[in-house]
Amino acid sequence: MDINYDEAQKQMDVCLSAFESEILRLCEEQAYYKAISNTIDLMEELGISMPMSDDDTLGIDDCFLFIAKQMAESCGFENAQASMQENIANGRFHDHFYDINIGCDSLNGTSLERISNKKIIDSYAQLDSLFNDTFMTACVFKGFYITLGDIHSNGKWYDVFICDGMESDVTVRSDAERGPFNATMKSKFDNWGKSSNNSTKNNESTSGGNVTQEYLNALNRGLSYAQNLHMSKKAVYDQLTSSYGEGFPADAAQYAIDNMTGIDWNANTLEKAKQYYYNMSMSKSAVYDQLTSEYGEQFTTSEAQYAIDHLN
Repeated sequence: MDINYDEAQKQMDVCLSAFESEILRLCEEQAYYKAISNTIDLMEELGISMPMSDDDTLGIDDCFLFIAKQMAESCGFENAQASMQENIANGRFHDHFYDINIGCDSLNGTSLERISNKKIIDSYAQLDSLFNDTFMTACVFKGFYITLGDIHSNGKWYDVFICDGMESDVTVRSDAERGPFNATMKSKFDNWGKSSNNSTKNNESTSGGNVTQEYLNALNRGLSYAQNLHMSKKAVYDQLTSSYGEGFPADAAQYAIDNMTGIDWNANTLEKAKQYYYNMSMSKSAVYDQLTSEYGEQFTTSEAQYAIDHLN
C-alpha cells in the first residue's frame, strides 16, 4: 500500500508540475480566461467545489492567485501579489463570493501615495474589467464568483468604488483601520440579510403577500448576472429558469426581472458590444446581429442600436 501511495503521489506531483507550467505559458500569452477555465476544470476533477475549501490540500487556489498577479502586473501594478478572502456581503446574498486583493509596490513606476485618485481609479477599472471578462465569465456557472477586491500598497488599503451612473471614488485606510471596518460592514450585511428575511415573513403572514424567499433569491441571482456579466433581460430570465442554470420557477424569475429596476440595459448592451468590437475585432453589423440573436445575447433591437451608435 505504501509503495502504491508513493507512486500515486509522484504521478500527482508530475501532473501538477505540468499543469503549473501550462498556466505559466497561458499567462505569458495573456490567455487568462483559458488559464482560469483550466484551473476550474482541475478543481472539478479533484472534487473541489469551492475556492478556499478544506478539500483543497494541493493548493489549487494558488493558481487563481498566480493568474490574478499576472493580470495585475499587465495593468501596471508592479511586483504584484494576490490574496483571496470571502466577500463581506456573503451574509446578505447567501452566496459564494470571493475577493482577490492585489498588493503592489507601485503603479507604473510611481508610489500610489503620489498618484492622483483618477489615475488609481483608471488603472483599477482596467483591471476590474479584465477580472469581469476572465474570472467572472469563467466562474459564473460554477456556483461561485471571484471579483477584484482592494489594492494594498505600503501599509495602506485603497478601496476603489466604481459604479455606472455614479461618481467613482477612492477611500484609503491603514492596515489597522481596515480590519475593524470590514468586520463592521460584514455585521451590517449579515443583519441586513436577517432583517430582509424577517420582513418577508412578516409581510407574508400579515398581508398575504407572495414575495417568498425563492423570489428574493431569484432577484439576487438575476442582479448578479446583470451587474457583473452585463447580460440582457431575456438572457437573465433564461439563465434563471434553465435546468442547466439556476432552476428557478418561471414566476420567481419573472419577479426578478420585474424588480431589477436599477439596471441600465442600454449600458449592458454597450458593454457587450465593446467586448465583441474591440476584443474580437467584429464588424458593427456582426456585433449588432450577435447582440440581438436568440442564440447570442438576446438584447432588444433598440438596445442593440443604442450600443452600435455609442461605439467609438
